[in-house]
Amino acid sequence: YQWKTFIRDSIAQREVPLWNPHQFAGIPFMAAGQQSTLYPLSALYYVLPLPAAYGWFTVLNLWLAGLFMYALMRGLGVSRFGGALAGITYQLSGFFIASAVHPMIIGAVVWLPLLVLMAEFIVRRQPLLGRRTSAPWVVVGAVALAASIFAGHVEITIHTLLILAYYSGVRLLWQGWHERADGLRNTIKAAAWIAAMVALGFAVAAIQFIPLFEFASSNWRAERSDLATVLGYAHPFRDLLQYVLPNFYGSPAHHHVFDVFAWERTPVSFVNALGELRTHTEWGIKNYVEGALYVGILPLALAALAVLDMRRREPGPASPPYRLIAVLLAGLALTFTFGLPTS
Repeated sequence: YQWKTFIRDSIAQREVPLWNPHQFAGIPFMAAGQQSTLYPLSALYYVLPLPAAYGWFTVLNLWLAGLFMYALMRGLGVSRFGGALAGITYQLSGFFIASAVHPMIIGAVVWLPLLVLMAEFIVRRQPLLGRRTSAPWVVVGAVALAASIFAGHVEITIHTLLILAYYSGVRLLWQGWHERADGLRNTIKAAAWIAAMVALGFAVAAIQFIPLFEFASSNWRAERSDLATVLGYAHPFRDLLQYVLPNFYGSPAHHHVFDVFAWERTPVSFVNALGELRTHTEWGIKNYVEGALYVGILPLALAALAVLDMRRREPGPASPPYRLIAVLLAGLALTFTFGLPTS
């Protein structure tokens, strides 16, 4: 709220909010990125009352997330119903809802499905106006990547790029093998177009990314944690329960418990595993932060059904193994989630 107020005050004074004089002896403001100053949908904060802007910002980003996931599924040959289910699952997953209090996170993660779809279109040279082409998809993908960078949560952008690299690499390898005769030449061209998309995205967002990189390089957190410490942030295996029971470890909204012996509601007060004093019933660590895992019971059941039915011929041009690609990605991501050696 303070960030948005400072940006609005700077705009009212016809100043660019490069420097925040209100903390310490002054600190860089726009370079830090997380205030999402240049993110396109942040315009809502500059024209609406702030409480209303937060609501509309969240709703519009969630809507875009669902729309882009629907578009990705339709682009891969999934039915309208399947695409709608995927979009709803994505936009209302535990991660999105738990991250609604962090606008920079939901703003950055919204664009992942669109980027993957653009990579798919580039690989197969999706026709536009009757002509097979790649250039328009490069432009759309570059805008999507730039928007993710402008949102200001660099970790999400890195995750997005890793998934984009994985998907692009697997699709290029499959396409090259499938086409055989012209496979190598077409694969190299498609890889060059995807690289151009990423480069153009960074170029568009350079006004934010370059100051952010310079500022982050001097951040005190860079020397605070070694790799072993970071790997210690992984979920313990017990958190598998959160895929089906998100409140198994309690909800942070509950600050009292009912004492059946005293027959009264009693305030909660305890020290958790991290040595922190807590006054709510959330004895789990990561069920309502960025590590939220819940996506819904029905989506998990349908995903399992899709895996069991993988022998069925894949939809789409030349029938690439889309489900196998997704299963491998999910398996790899789970190894990272739970801190296995692949991390």
